[in-house]
Amino acid sequence: MALVDQWSSGPGLLYPLVDPQKMLDKIHSIFTFAEHARKGDIQRLCSTQMRFNHETNKLKLVLAISHTLEAGGWNHEAQRLFQSATETLNGLIWNSNGINNIEILILLALYHYYLDEEVLAGRITTLAARLCIEMGLHRRTVLEAKFPDIDERLDALRTFWSVLMLERSTSISQGIPFMIPDPHADPSLISLLGHMSSQAALSTRSPLRDKPSSALFALLEWSKLAGRAWHALNTAGEGDSEMRLDDLDYLDYQVVQWYEEVPEDLRMNPSGLKQRDEQHDSTCIQGVLYCQKAQLRNLIYQPMLELTAPITRNGTRTLRAVEIAKETLHMLADLNDKSPLVRTHPILFKQSLVAASRNLLSAVANGGSAFLENSKVEIRIALRLVGLLKMRSTFLTQLWQQLQGLQEMYPTRVDFPDNKALFSEYDDYRSSGFEDLFQLHPCV
Repeated sequence: MALVDQWSSGPGLLYPLVDPQKMLDKIHSIFTFAEHARKGDIQRLCSTQMRFNHETNKLKLVLAISHTLEAGGWNHEAQRLFQSATETLNGLIWNSNGINNIEILILLALYHYYLDEEVLAGRITTLAARLCIEMGLHRRTVLEAKFPDIDERLDALRTFWSVLMLERSTSISQGIPFMIPDPHADPSLISLLGHMSSQAALSTRSPLRDKPSSALFALLEWSKLAGRAWHALNTAGEGDSEMRLDDLDYLDYQVVQWYEEVPEDLRMNPSGLKQRDEQHDSTCIQGVLYCQKAQLRNLIYQPMLELTAPITRNGTRTLRAVEIAKETLHMLADLNDKSPLVRTHPILFKQSLVAASRNLLSAVANGGSAFLENSKVEIRIALRLVGLLKMRSTFLTQLWQQLQGLQEMYPTRVDFPDNKALFSEYDDYRSSGFEDLFQLHPCV
């Protein structure tokens, strides 16, 4: 149950693929299966085996993801759960399409995503997106015709939006085109999700999962902005460059407006952050939404900071880009100091950390020592955060090395944190609690 709670309070908030109550029911079925097997009740055993299908594989992957989150990376028990579902997973490409197959694919992608294997996660998500299009989940008329039952339709709708959001997230960070562009997705599907969630909340289904989620709707709107950002950032050199910068300014304005329209209780306020020793759903959602905003704003101005000439020509934009990077780093540092989220869910915050650190690094490298003099505090923050998480990510290790390159450029101006202190801080937050729990329930 604790493993399912771990999922529900983390990835399950962002990607509502599975019903937590169904997962708990499946755990009960597994214990029932084990009990009948122990008693030698063959008839009931065979009956119970019939229920060990897609739901069992979903449960295995949910538990594997939870183990991965707790371990902060590769975990033996997570890998064992993953391998136990490999036979079924290998046949997903050849089997007939279905919502269960798509859900399992996305859970598989999330497993690799939380292992920081983002390229592989993106490939799997692209396949899931292709299956969504083949099934017509992006069209309301097809969705309503194929799923007349409201509960099944709601599951299909949640699955489609989960696929779209994960695909946008992996695509924007890798600069790779996504399978489902905005014009192909029926815009009324968002309002349909809200209407159907309200109806389902009145039924006997899980009230937590069926409650209309303001955070989910905010993330769906972010997905649209991510699509526009990808298009803008990957059409460099087309048309007039100054006009393109104006377009990026407007896109930045849209991102800011989107965040201001997020409900106040879901926005992160530096003065409102409280010291927390445990993970809270509200803090997690606040952190994710803030980082989604920060990632896009930093990415928007990233091309301008990569060369000296644009920095010189666009002083106001350069200062704005640097301030965005600084604000991002300060907020992440504050969140890390007052909550375990950055350490327990590093993947959720990695992209905004990378984007902000790279922009600051580019400004210092291409804009001259003046930017260094005004950014020493933020550089130390970036070094501390990247150093704290770098052993979990090859990508962050590369960024760490790039940041350390500042010491060669300005040997007397950059003071690096002590590596041993960083590693000690990381080790303090590693926990073996989930390993102990798994040993108590080896048949799960």
